[in-house]
Amino acid sequence: MQVIIVTDGMYTYIMFNYDREQFSIRPLPEVPVASGFTHLDYSGTVLSTRNNFTNLNKESNLYPAFPGRWLYNVTFITISMWNETRCLQFVKENNNTLKSWITEQLVYALPCPCQEVLMLEDYTFTRKDEILPGIGTKFTHTTCYESWFFSAYGIKQRCCYMFSKLQSQYPGAVAAEFENETIASKLQEGYYQCCSPDGSQKYCPLYQAINPPDDCSRYTISDEVQLDDRKDSPQIEDVSLDFDTYTTNPRNRVKRNVQSDNKQGQSESNGDSFNDETILQIVYRNLKKMFKFG
Repeated sequence: MQVIIVTDGMYTYIMFNYDREQFSIRPLPEVPVASGFTHLDYSGTVLSTRNNFTNLNKESNLYPAFPGRWLYNVTFITISMWNETRCLQFVKENNNTLKSWITEQLVYALPCPCQEVLMLEDYTFTRKDEILPGIGTKFTHTTCYESWFFSAYGIKQRCCYMFSKLQSQYPGAVAAEFENETIASKLQEGYYQCCSPDGSQKYCPLYQAINPPDDCSRYTISDEVQLDDRKDSPQIEDVSLDFDTYTTNPRNRVKRNVQSDNKQGQSESNGDSFNDETILQIVYRNLKKMFKFG
């Protein structure tokens, strides 16, 4: 006899072929006789017993009949298998239009800092671990953050870190959230089908190509205003202490010699060094970082 198992990854069939010319099974009287196959729950399908096993090479369950050949559908589809099929359907339907749309929109999303230590200093994000399913169990040593609000373009950036390093690959990573509820729902369903930690994640790279997490490639640590590029920026020559003034001045001012536009001898105190210009520079830097202008 011959047994053939055929599957396409979803459906599975088993085929029995019995020799029509040299079928010579002669069981002993005390030996139980049965042919068939078992299921995953240990139940079984019995094709024949001692009473009718000799008919296996003469009959068939096919139509038209082929003597000695028996074919059975033994498919057992799991939730994971269904999700893989739905994932492929999701990719097929959205690999062009939705992929192009997301690529265009992500240009307006805030970039994720590459390290968590930089994220901790970024006031535009707030910590929110619950955006990654299973955190603390499947994703240990992982922390997540998201933008405080949706931007004017309807995007809220989200970032997850493991051991302080930005995760840029699913399933440990998260992608930006879109304010458009239809698209957000579609992406959430696609993620569950393709990249869920409870599934096989076999086609997760296909989903990532459509909705990629941020990889911090656009992130810059500082957007400082370069004072030395300004013609009227003061150049500090040296710093000196006037001990008499220092000991008598209740504000403990320290006099500095500052040169500006070739005029020397102007004195300034360190108590006033954090002036209006410095504050404006900080405000400008933060606004530039938030709205990505300049």
